[in-house]
This record gives sequence, C-alpha cells and structure tokens, in this order.
Amino acid sequence: MNAHNALDRYLGYLERYLNDKDVVEVMINKPVSTSGPATVFVERGGVMEQHEDTELTFDRLRQIAQLAASYSDQPEHTEAYPLIAATLPTGERVQAVLPPATVSDRVVIAIRKHTHTNLSLEDYRDNGAFRLTKQTNLESENIYRELESLYREGTFYEFTKMAIDSRLTILISGGTSSGKTTFLRACLRAISQDERIITIEDSLELQLVRPNTVPLLYPRQGTQTNRHTAQDLVQASLRLRPDRIFLGELRGPEAFDFLEAVNSGHPGSAASIHANSSYLARAKLAMLVSRAKTNMTYDSIVRLIDTTIDVAIHCARRGPGDWGIQEVYFPKAAAAAE
Repeated sequence: MNAHNALDRYLGYLERYLNDKDVVEVMINKPVSTSGPATVFVERGGVMEQHEDTELTFDRLRQIAQLAASYSDQPEHTEAYPLIAATLPTGERVQAVLPPATVSDRVVIAIRKHTHTNLSLEDYRDNGAFRLTKQTNLESENIYRELESLYREGTFYEFTKMAIDSRLTILISGGTSSGKTTFLRACLRAISQDERIITIEDSLELQLVRPNTVPLLYPRQGTQTNRHTAQDLVQASLRLRPDRIFLGELRGPEAFDFLEAVNSGHPGSAASIHANSSYLARAKLAMLVSRAKTNMTYDSIVRLIDTTIDVAIHCARRGPGDWGIQEVYFPKAAAAAE
C-alpha cells in the first residue's frame, strides 16, 4: 500500500470532521488515553465546538502525521523532527506536533480546510456581517481612555484584568524566583475558557486545566536528537489556530517571532523575560530581537516593540516568601503625560 492510499485509510478516522462542509478547522489536542477519549475541537461558523472521540488513539494520530509527512516529502517524525507541516491529498494544510515537542502522551494535529464560499459584498450585507461593525479608532480610544484612568488611579488589579479582557499584549519581567511564571499563569487563568491557548516552554510550568490549551515544549539546550527551538515552536503555533500565545520566557531570537505572531492576528498574548524593571524589559527585548538576523535597525526594532507590547509588568521579591507586582508600565499613558 503506497503512502497516498495508506493516508486515505487513516484519514477515515477524521471523516466526520473533514466531510462536514461547515467545519473550517479541525484541532486534535490529545489522543485517547487512560483518562478518557480524545479531545477534538472544530471551528464552525466562527465558533469552537468540543468533541470527544474514542477512535483517535496515539498510534493512529501518529500514523496520520507520519503519512502526511511522507505524502508531502517531509521528514518523518523522530525526536530530531517532532514538527510536521504538510498538505493532505485534497489540499488541506496540516500541522502536527509530536513528542518531545509536546508532552509524551500527546499528538497535536490541526487541519485547516479550504473554504470555497464565493460571496458578494451584498451577501455580506444581507447576512448581517456589518451589523456589529464599529469604528476601530473610536473603540480603541475608549478602551485606552478607561485603562489610562485605572492606571493613573493606581487600581492595578482592575487595570490588569481589563488589559487581559481587552486583548492587550503583556510583557512580564523580573529576576530569578520573582514570581514571573506564577503571575503569567494567573493571567492565563483570567482568560475566557472558550479561547484556544498555545503555551511554549522548556518545562511544564504553565499547566492549567482548560478545555482548549495546547502545551508545546522545547529543550533549553538542543542535542543531536532533539534540535527544535522556541523559535520553531512559535512558527508552528501559528498553524495550530491559536487565539493567544503564551511564551514561558523570551531568551533569544524567538523574541522576534513572538512579536510577529502577535502582529499576525494574536493580540492578547503574553511572555516573560528576565530584566530589572518593566522599562528595562523593553530594552532587553530589543536586544533579543536584534539577534534574530532580521536586518532591522535598532530604531525599527524599538518601534516594533512600541506598537506590539501594550503593557509591561514587573514582578519582584520583597522578602522571604513575599513577592508581588513591583511596577506596571503602560506606554500609552506615559506618552500622554509627556
């Protein structure tokens, strides 16, 4: 049996999702396990639907990923190649993530289907597509005006909650053991349960019980058999249909990819970084972006950060067993005060 025929056979396990004309994306977060059925999400009409599937075992999902790679002339899955970006015979785009780029009992697959709907502008009008359309500048001004008021009043819990709800992008800084990861996890917990979150870390620290979270993992020090990087995972995450991306810690050139991801339709994402203040965190971020070989000038990098990072929050230890939020930097409010 050739790869094409074998792939068709295994895709039969996904037939009910792929043949549904109203489904535009199929997302398999984890296979069948001792804890229960496989978790599958589909996007239909812009809404996520959760399904449980008893047929999608680890081995079957791995075979789908392997055969899709073979069909697309991509390397098969090994520890050195745990990320598979491929195309199915009928043209659907596939991104698969296998261990060690995710937890050991998972295979993550996202399949983006082609949409063939041919609508006119009048169809959009008649279907109510413009019914809730707003003037973006006015809406943004209202949000920032309210945030600025909370910021100047020093009501930082309310400010942070509104920043998360309004999908502002947050950079969390601090030193070692300053509570950065704990606060990043708290921000994650504040997000609506119906959003799809991709986390990227070198060890599982942002573990949350959420219905639609996908954990991606990279080795802090690459080896001959395990070479994928945080940068690879940020790029792969864009094909996993995230609403937001949470990056455990920015350490290198993945900083540029993170900023690009935020600007590619994923506002409200967040990351942490080692720095001595919320203001210096932005300078540290600029230094990391400069390592990404983007050919950008330093001034261009600073402008990219200014237009992408909405809020910087600094965590610090105040004494034994006592840590908290030392400062919040909201550039738009700072600029208005100048």
